[in-house]
Amino acid sequence: MNTTQERMQTTEAAAARMFSDDACIDIIPFCNKYNVKCFFDDEGTVKNANIMPSDDAQGQFKIYVNPNHSKQRIRFSIAHELSHRILHEEEILKKGRVDRQSAQSLDLKKEKEADKLAARILMPKQVVLEKMHQLSLQKDETVPESAVQSLCEYFQVSFPAMIIRLRNLGYYVSHHSY
Repeated sequence: MNTTQERMQTTEAAAARMFSDDACIDIIPFCNKYNVKCFFDDEGTVKNANIMPSDDAQGQFKIYVNPNHSKQRIRFSIAHELSHRILHEEEILKKGRVDRQSAQSLDLKKEKEADKLAARILMPKQVVLEKMHQLSLQKDETVPESAVQSLCEYFQVSFPAMIIRLRNLGYYVSHHSY
């Protein structure tokens, strides 16, 4: 069986292939590749998002997401729940549902793994490096706030999420940028 790191690398590479020069990953079709369907929780029972096995077919999963959040948060929440499907499928099957707000939540280590993979899906290293090259930015210089904002718009992620990803890839972003 693949290790967590191998699954993360494989998933990140698959996500990178879903990007184009002018468009970021469309997270819904990417979920479909992993037998995951996404639904908005119009009843208001989901605070953020959750994932559960589908009643319709074995090996299928459903993500329910709160539609009242920003587009960026919805995208990250979906990518986070998909990451649980990729990394922690056995626990989803055992618990019946996984979310952060209840007894169905996973331990902190697994939540951090899902956050890390979600960032790698939405902002693959290869694509971030290409965009930084297009912006003529090097790792030994401060990334200006305007560049961070431009990257946020391209990747459709929040400003803090983009800063964390850039820092994890070795770029310097000033503490004054957020």
